Amino acid sequence: MRKLLKQTGALFCLLLSVASCSSPAKTEKPHPFIPPAKMQELMTDLYKLEATLRVAEREQQTDLSAYGRQQWDSLLRKHGVTAAQWEENFYYYISESELSDTLFSRVTNRLSAWETKASKAMKKDTSLSPAEELPVENVNFEEITLF
Repeated sequence: MRKLLKQTGALFCLLLSVASCSSPAKTEKPHPFIPPAKMQELMTDLYKLEATLRVAEREQQTDLSAYGRQQWDSLLRKHGVTAAQWEENFYYYISESELSDTLFSRVTNRLSAWETKASKAMKKDTSLSPAEELPVENVNFEEITLF
């Protein structure tokens, strides 16, 4: 998961640098403007969705783009934002270097905190105490398939 977040972060930085280099004119503040706190929540949810979809596609080896689009639309509805508003606000944020630096560092911090919390929860859920260990005497290991 950490590797996936690093790849997503690298992709995002590349996207940010390309977008910032290609827009010489200053972008006007969009209307309606998505406040930074709400934009952080939206972007955090977006990255979680992207990571989940990438893992699912890798495990299932199928294209989940239609499902991803449906989930993306649902995420926008959850935050009360249209796709056009999201795009307009996103380009505004990346055109303002101070706003984008602050926004992206906060999103990264939120994702790191979420990842740490999820990792701890997984470790807690997957570790068995000696009393909970499963008996292996009657298990035929040749019959167990992982996929």
